[in-house]
Amino acid sequence: MLRDIKNFLRLYRQASLYEVSTHFDVQPQATRAMLDHWIRKGYVCLAERSANCGSTCGQCHPLTTEIYCWAGEG
Repeated sequence: MLRDIKNFLRLYRQASLYEVSTHFDVQPQATRAMLDHWIRKGYVCLAERSANCGSTCGQCHPLTTEIYCWAGEG
């Protein structure tokens, strides 16, 4: 599963926690733990939280504003 998540982010370059967890049908907490593994390895980074729509109203679901980006070569 770790390798699958790594390949997913390599392909799409960035994705929200919601997108990754629904794609792999895994609970967000477990997905976050796997993404943290790749962050520690330097392959993934967590982007600043911001609303997908560009607003600052705070009404977006938190899982959609937690954006992970591909940062590594491997």
